[in-house]
Order: sequence, then C-alpha cells, then structure tokens
Amino acid sequence: MAGEDKTSIVVAMRNQPGTLHALLEPFHRHQVDLTRLETRPSRTGVWNYVFFIDF
Repeated sequence: MAGEDKTSIVVAMRNQPGTLHALLEPFHRHQVDLTRLETRPSRTGVWNYVFFIDF
C-alpha cells in the first residue's frame, strides 16, 4: 500500500555534545515519523555508538 513503506538505517557516531540532536533534527524538520530508535555500543572503540533507526 502506498505510504506504508518502512526504511531502516544504521548510523555510527562518536559521543560528542549535540551529535544525537544533529542526527535527529532533519527527521523533525521534515516531519518524518520514527518508529524505532535503538542505541548500541560500537565494537570499534570506547564511546562510539551505533544507532538503528526505522522510519
């Protein structure tokens, strides 16, 4: 059905002030509804995180 598509992305980033806001702000600005947001520690190093986002 049109309009019922789902997209999943994985984003890796360092833990720095404002980084999560910068990641999520475009979804808000374009009124994209997030259906899932999960955070997991990255295997690449301490204080690195991976975000799983469904929208």
